[in-house]
Amino acid sequence: MADAEKKVQILEQFKKLDKDQSGQLNKEEIKAALKEIYSNIDLHLSDADIENLINSVDKNGDGKINIEEFVQLI
Repeated sequence: MADAEKKVQILEQFKKLDKDQSGQLNKEEIKAALKEIYSNIDLHLSDADIENLINSVDKNGDGKINIEEFVQLI
């Protein structure tokens, strides 16, 4: 798969998760997505696990994930 195609797919996934269309994923949007993804593979994350994951990529500390941070997350 070409890099351009990957970028388009990542952007599409980001937009699907961005329920309020703010251009950023808030903690609730991220939590909902991660819980759904991980429950589908029978792995359950605690809220603390999710918070740690978010904090690991939230470079500017605003509590939200922008597209660049999202790329780091995935």
